Amino acid sequence: MILAMVAGTIAVPIRAQPAPPLQALPSYNHDDWTMKDGAPGGVSGVAQPPDGYLWLGTEIGLFRFDGVTFERLPELEKRGGAGVAEIEVDGSGDTWLRYGDRSLVRVHDGRRTRIRLPDNQSVRTVARTSDGSIWVGGSTTLYHRHAGKWLGYPLPAGTWLRQLVIRDAGDVLAITDDALLYLDTATRQWQRVVTVSMDAALARAPDDGVWLINNGDLRQVRLPRRSATASLASIVHRLGPKFRISHLYFDHTGSLWVVSEGRQLAWLAPPALTATARQNARALIFELSAGQGAFSGGFAEDREGNVWLSSQLGLHRFHPVNIVDRSLALAPLADMTDVSGYRLYQVLQDGRSRIYVRKDNRVFRVDAGEAVPIGTLPAGSMWDGACGSHDGGLWWRTGLSTLRRHDGPSSRSVRLPQAAVPGTSFYSACAEDPEGRLWINGPSGFHRVTDAGPRRFEVESTQPGAGAFTFGPDGMGGMITYHGYGETRRIVGDRIATILPNKSNPLSFVEVIRGNGRYVLIGGERGLVQFDGGAVRTISSDQYPFLQDVSGIVQTRAGDTWLLGKTGLTRLRTRELEARFRDPRAPLRWRTFGDDDGLHGMSEAFGYANLFQGDDGMLWMATNNGIYSLDPSRIQHNRVVPPVSITRMTVDGAGLPLAADQRLKAGAQNLQIDFTALSLSVPKRVRFRYRLLGSALDGWIDPGERRQAIFTNLGPGTYRFQVIAANDEGVWNRTGATLRFTIPPTFVQSWYFTALCALAALLAIWGAYSLRLRQISGRIRMRVEERDRERQRIARELHDTILQRFQGLMLHFQAALDTLPPKSGTGEKLGRALDLAEEAIVEGRRRVHMLRENAEPVALANKIEEIAGSMLASSPLQWSVSVEGPTILIQPWAADDIAQVIGEAIANTLRHAAAERVEIALVFGRSQLTVSVADDGVGLPQQVLDGDEVTGHYGLVGMRERAKQQSGAIQFVERPGGGTNIILRLPLRTIGAGR
Repeated sequence: MILAMVAGTIAVPIRAQPAPPLQALPSYNHDDWTMKDGAPGGVSGVAQPPDGYLWLGTEIGLFRFDGVTFERLPELEKRGGAGVAEIEVDGSGDTWLRYGDRSLVRVHDGRRTRIRLPDNQSVRTVARTSDGSIWVGGSTTLYHRHAGKWLGYPLPAGTWLRQLVIRDAGDVLAITDDALLYLDTATRQWQRVVTVSMDAALARAPDDGVWLINNGDLRQVRLPRRSATASLASIVHRLGPKFRISHLYFDHTGSLWVVSEGRQLAWLAPPALTATARQNARALIFELSAGQGAFSGGFAEDREGNVWLSSQLGLHRFHPVNIVDRSLALAPLADMTDVSGYRLYQVLQDGRSRIYVRKDNRVFRVDAGEAVPIGTLPAGSMWDGACGSHDGGLWWRTGLSTLRRHDGPSSRSVRLPQAAVPGTSFYSACAEDPEGRLWINGPSGFHRVTDAGPRRFEVESTQPGAGAFTFGPDGMGGMITYHGYGETRRIVGDRIATILPNKSNPLSFVEVIRGNGRYVLIGGERGLVQFDGGAVRTISSDQYPFLQDVSGIVQTRAGDTWLLGKTGLTRLRTRELEARFRDPRAPLRWRTFGDDDGLHGMSEAFGYANLFQGDDGMLWMATNNGIYSLDPSRIQHNRVVPPVSITRMTVDGAGLPLAADQRLKAGAQNLQIDFTALSLSVPKRVRFRYRLLGSALDGWIDPGERRQAIFTNLGPGTYRFQVIAANDEGVWNRTGATLRFTIPPTFVQSWYFTALCALAALLAIWGAYSLRLRQISGRIRMRVEERDRERQRIARELHDTILQRFQGLMLHFQAALDTLPPKSGTGEKLGRALDLAEEAIVEGRRRVHMLRENAEPVALANKIEEIAGSMLASSPLQWSVSVEGPTILIQPWAADDIAQVIGEAIANTLRHAAAERVEIALVFGRSQLTVSVADDGVGLPQQVLDGDEVTGHYGLVGMRERAKQQSGAIQFVERPGGGTNIILRLPLRTIGAGR
C-alpha cells in the first residue's frame, strides 16, 4: 500500500499489507458538510468559478459555498424546478449550467443567457478542455464552441453520449451507452475502441493521457499517436465490484481519484500509474461511514488544491496536509496488554539517526519509507520505554530481568537490578550518556550501568530510592535528570548540581531534555528552559501557548527549532529563540501545525521525547492518536490571495440589494454588513479586518471569526465600508471589497431644520429682548408719568396754596400800608417789601408755568440753543449748534439733565479754557444720541482726561452723575489741534419720546 503523500508527492510504499485499509488517505484531512450543517442534498455538479465560491448543482437548484455558509442562487435557477446537473467554467470565466431538463445556459457577470444548439438539440453532456473551450454533446451531434460559433461533429447513428474527454492534442474520446468512441477531429471520423458497460468512466491525466474504468478494472487508453488505432492497455488495478459504478478524476498532482457511487473511493498516486507498476499498483481506499450517505459523482479541485466530492447527503472536502499520518501502515496489535484499550505510540532514534516507531508493543524501523517490523515488547511492558543506542539499534526489556539491544551492530544484554517486589518488572526507561554509558530507571531507583553492572545513583535526597521520571544527555558532557515534581539536576561524572529547584521550578513538570553542544533545552508543562552550564533562562507558556507541555524538541541544520506540544508542532527560527532567551522584548515568530495540517491528537508526557529528525531530514513525531511525519523541505504553502466579497446589507432588519453606491433610507439606525473571503482550505483560520471611513470607526477592526460588521446610530452622511482578509497562512488581500453608501438626513437632521431652529432661537431671543425692552420702557414711562404727576401736583400746590396765601398776605400788608402816613419811614420800608414780594410771586408763577410746561416732550436742539444763547450772548466766543440725523423729541426730565451737562460744559469753557470758539453738535443715531461740546482752548489736565476726580471740581462729577442717571456715559477727549471735546452718549430707548 502507499504510505503517504507530502506536498503533492508520494513516498515509497510500505511493505504490502494483506488488504488495503479503509477510511485512510494519510496525506489529506477529510471534512464533510451534511444537511444538518445546512448543506444541500443530492449534489451532482461541483465547480469553482472565478468569484472563488464553490458552486453546487443539485436536484433542487443551484447553491454556492464559501467554506462556512451555503447560499442558494434562485436567480440562476430555471423556473419549474429542473435542478442543475452539470457545471463547467470556460477559459473566459463564464459558467455553463446544464439543467436537469437538458437545457443549457451561460452565466456572465451574474446574468444568464439561454444557449440553443443548432436544430434545438437537447444537451446530454458538457466538457471543458484544458485551454478553457467548451464542448457540448447534443442528441445527434457533438459541438465545439469556437470564436462564438458552434462547430458540429455528427455522431454515429443511434449514439447516446454520456461522457466526453478532449485531449490537448485535439482528440476526442466519448463514452456512449455501450462503447468507448474515439474522434480524430482532423478527419472527423469516429472509431469504436471497445465495448463498455453502462457504468464506464473516463478521465484525462495532466500528461494528456486518458484512463478508463470499466467493471471495476482500471486501465489506460492507447491513442493513435502511439499505435495504429486507439486501444486499451493492460489492467493496472482491479478495484472490484464496489467500483463497478464509478467516476474518474485527476488532480493537479497527477493523482487519480476513483469515486464510486457507493461509500468508497480509491486513490492512486502517480507512481502507481507508471508502466513499471501497473500490475502491482495498490490504491488507498477511503470509505464513508454509514451515516454519511454515498458519493454522487460531483468532483472539483479548487485553486488551493482542495478536492471536493459530492454525496447524497452533502459535500466532502479532502484538504492536502503537510503532516502525514503513518499509523495505518503499522500492523495492528493482536495481543494488547492494556485492558483500558489505550493505544500507545512512540518515536525513537538511535545514534545513527535511524528512526524507529512503536505502536502499542510492536516496534518498527523506518527504512527508505518502509516500516520494517523488528520486534515485540514482552507482555506486561506496555508502559516501558525503549531507547536508542549510540552505535545503532534500540534497547528494550525482553524479560523480567534482562534489557537487550535489538537491531544494532551486535546483540548486548544487561542484567536488570532486582525489582522491589519479587516477580515484577524493574525497568521503565533508559538512556545513554555522551560516553555511551547506559542509564536505567525503575521503581527501585536510578542506575548507571558499569562494567560491574548497574549501580544505583542517588540524585534526590528528598525521595530516597526513587527513580527519575525524565532524564537524558545534555550535549555538553553531562546527564540531566528530573524526579516527578522534584529536583532537576545535572550529573557530570560523580558530581551532582541542581539546575531547577523543586519549589521554584518554572516548568512545573519536566517532559523532554535535548542538548546541542552549546546549551540544553528543557521542555515541560509550563514552558521552555535554556541552560548553558551556568545561566538558566525561561520562556513561559503564559506568553506563548505553544509551549504548553513540550514533549519533543528538534533543532535542524537549516536553523529551525521544532517543538511538539499540546497545541501541535511548532516551528521557530533558532536565532530568534536564542535572542528571545537573552532579551524578553526580542520578537519571536512561529508557525504551529495542528489538526488542520494533519497532526491529530495531543503530545503526551511519558518521560521520553516523541519528536526526532531522521538522516533524510524527515521529522517523525507521536501523539496519543498516532505516528506522523513531516518533510520540512517540502512544506506546502497556500499563496492564493483570497477574494473578498460583501454578501449582504441589512438596514433596520430589512435586506437591501447590493449596489456600488447604495442610498439608504433617511434616518437609518441599525446597519449590518455581511462579508466573506473565499479561502476554502481552512476557513476558520481566515482573518478579517474592516473599517468604516467617514465615521469615528475609521480605524481597522478585527472581528475575529465573525463575518459581519454591525453599526448603530450612524448619523447622516456618506460612508465607505472596506473589508480585507487573509487566508490560513496570513496571505492578505489588501484591496479587499468596498461598499459606499449614503444615509440621507431626516427632516430633523437636515440643514434647513437646523436653520429653522437657529431662526426660531433668534426670534425667541429677539422676542425676549423686545419683551424686556418693553418692560424697561414701561417702567421708565411709569416713572416719567409719576414724575409728571408729581410736577403737576407741586405746580398746583404752589399756585393754589402758597402763591394764593402769599397773595392774601400781600393784600393784608397793602391794607396796613394804606393806613400809614405817606411820607413815613415805615411806610417806605413796607412798600419796598411789598415790591419784593410781588417779584417773588411773579417768579413763583413763572416756576409753576415751567413745571406745567416741562411735562411735555421737548426739542433738545431748541433748549440747548436757548441755554447757549443766554450764557454766551455777552461773551466774545464764537459758538454754533448743529444737528445731524432725524430730530427726536426728548423727555423733559432728560432734556433738563442734558441741558445742565451742556451748561456746565459751557461754563467750564468760559472760566478755564481761554477758547475762541465753541461747537455744540447733536447726532441722533438709530439707537443712541451723541452730544459733543468742543472748544479750541487750552484743554483739560491729564488727570481729568484719565477719569480721575479732582478735589474741589464738582462740576465734572455732577456731569458724570447726570450722564449715568440717564444710562449714558460721558467722555473727555483731548482734540488733536488743541482744546477739549466733551462727548455725551445716551440711549434713545430711555430718553426718546418720538420723532
